[in-house]
Amino acid sequence: MNDAPALLVVDVQRGYFTGTPGLYRPDHFLDVVAGLVDRARAEAVPVVYTRYMGEQGNMVEVGTPAFEIHDRLTPDAVDLVVDKRSTDSFHDSGLHDLLRGLGVGHLYVVGCLSELCVDTTCRRAVGLGYRTTLVADGHATVDAPLEGVPPGRRAALMNRVLSRVGTAEQMIVVRSAAEIDFLATNILTRNQPSPP
Repeated sequence: MNDAPALLVVDVQRGYFTGTPGLYRPDHFLDVVAGLVDRARAEAVPVVYTRYMGEQGNMVEVGTPAFEIHDRLTPDAVDLVVDKRSTDSFHDSGLHDLLRGLGVGHLYVVGCLSELCVDTTCRRAVGLGYRTTLVADGHATVDAPLEGVPPGRRAALMNRVLSRVGTAEQMIVVRSAAEIDFLATNILTRNQPSPP
């Protein structure tokens, strides 16, 4: 697999911003993702969006305005959009073939929702052999406690957990948006060891 980068924007759809509960810190999240999209386009790095095809009554029900990518991130003519029906962005979506066709080997992942589609997509990507970088401040969860865990804590927990997921060859790398360099040639494939 080649090592060309791509920015994968997972399910940043209108419905997640208007539903109840909404997203945790939505404006900050959009600022981070929009900044990365702008940087990727400026560096001719492919931007690939996924859209979850929600069933009737879902927050992102297909065929409704809620299904579309958020207005701040409207895809350009050169961007690619892949529709899917699974939390795994690769499952029966054609995403893997599309990325292989582009020569992509390194995915930078941002999107919604942290503990669902972002988590599953990162795990599948590294399993498929992609160098996978999760943008630590570029994924969003709902603005409500789940099992007593507040949203800010959940996002931090996802970063910690996913930084320990990988294969014998490579681990998912977690970096803040400020640390992302799409065109770096010496990107680490493992996170720095942390104290036990």
